[in-house]
Order: sequence, then structure tokens, then C-alpha cells
Amino acid sequence: MEASQKRKEDLDDSLLAQQYFAEANEAETWMSEKEPLVGNTDCGKDEDSAEALLKKHEALMSDIVSYKSIIDGLRDQANACKVCWKCFEMSCQIFCVNCEM
Repeated sequence: MEASQKRKEDLDDSLLAQQYFAEANEAETWMSEKEPLVGNTDCGKDEDSAEALLKKHEALMSDIVSYKSIIDGLRDQANACKVCWKCFEMSCQIFCVNCEM
């Protein structure tokens, strides 16, 4: 393979990995925002407040189900990347010539 073609492929792969990390960061932020709602132990003080909390919970569950497709897409993106994840975990962000990808 020609060196310039290899460089282009490496850059394309790096771009895909960086896009994945940006989208994964957004997903992590979304989940962090929802976490307090999931961990809430308030059950309401009366029928009206209990019903309001139940509606909020049902809306949250609907959001989570809807977000599943985004998480599944992120998993597919991660599996498609040819970047050495070990190197990314070590923050060197280079392609590892010693790892089998």
C-alpha cells in the first residue's frame, strides 16, 4: 500500500474515533442528567404529588427507551473503528503498530 493511501486511511479512522468520542461524551452527559431522576426516592406526599411523580417517571422511561437506539449506534461505531483502543485509553491517541486490529 502506498504511504499516502495508508496515511489517508489512518486519518479517516482517527476521524471516526474522534466522532465516536464526541458522541459518547454527549451520551454520558445525557445519562448523568437523568441519573438524579432515576435515584429519586420521593414517592409523593399525597395522591396528586404521587401521580405527578409517576408521570415524570413514565416520561423518563420513555426517554430511556428512545435513547437506546443512540447507545446501540455508539456500540456499532466503536466496533467499526480500527483504532487501537488500548492506545486511546492511555491517551496517546496514535495507531498502535504492535496491536492486532
